Amino acid sequence: MKKIVLTLAVMLSMTTTFAASKNTSSNEAIYVMDNNTGSLARCLRLEPDQEAEVERIQSIFTADMKDAFKASDDKQQVKLRKAVKRNLRQLSYILNRDQMRTYLRIINATFVNRGIQMM
Repeated sequence: MKKIVLTLAVMLSMTTTFAASKNTSSNEAIYVMDNNTGSLARCLRLEPDQEAEVERIQSIFTADMKDAFKASDDKQQVKLRKAVKRNLRQLSYILNRDQMRTYLRIINATFVNRGIQMM
């Protein structure tokens, strides 16, 4: 009986430790916007030249979001807002109106699902 209790205690502590370490890295994962460009291209019905430009812009957006995550708490919202505005401004030159509307739905759903609030 003692062995069972000790085994359960060890398993519980290992699980707690794993969960604690998982949370610190998952906070960064919230801000990583590594989207599958192929899926995005299918969803937006992109032409091949548009797809290449969107992939380039998304890599810049991912870098900007990582910078926003690394910023201090008081600057994080400012950097987040700048990253999103830059991304949308660049994409507005490439995407047509319907594609942009669809992209806005996708990015909004992504932010809501990840718990990112744009205040």
